[in-house]
Amino acid sequence: MDRRGVVKAMAGATLGLAGANARSGPVNAAEQEKRVRAVVDGYQTAWNASDMDAMRALYDTRVHWVNIVGMHWQGIADVDRAHRAYFDQMFRGVPITLEAIESIVPIGDGGSIAVIRWAVGAYRTPGGHMSPPGRNRMSLVLMPHGDELRILHGANVEIVAAAQAFDPITRKGD
Repeated sequence: MDRRGVVKAMAGATLGLAGANARSGPVNAAEQEKRVRAVVDGYQTAWNASDMDAMRALYDTRVHWVNIVGMHWQGIADVDRAHRAYFDQMFRGVPITLEAIESIVPIGDGGSIAVIRWAVGAYRTPGGHMSPPGRNRMSLVLMPHGDELRILHGANVEIVAAAQAFDPITRKGD
């Protein structure tokens, strides 16, 4: 098989794999919002219960995660292991509360990109610093797995209150 044949075969296999977990037929906006909310609600419930098995069940096996301080974990085993380690060190019993699902953008094969805003309780970092209650934004890439969505990529960032006044999009009078 020449290079073009190999490329065509790989592309066909990739498309076949992408569609293997996809729902059949299009998903309307209300249904997609319901599916995204199910993941977000599941995440909040798992976090607040410090139930790492329930959190792991929300991940796609290929999940990538960029945490709030820029660490990048790849694959379900490492993402699960890192979350468990940080829950044992500092997040067990620290509540999160959903403030808003700020946006849901549909992507191919029935997936979505969602931006979620959370209120997070106070916690002590591994270095001993006490972090006061705060807020963060989480971006999730969600892909279908049967009739559910699973987290393919997650990233969260702290919302720095003092910086919000300088947001060029929301600042008034510019």
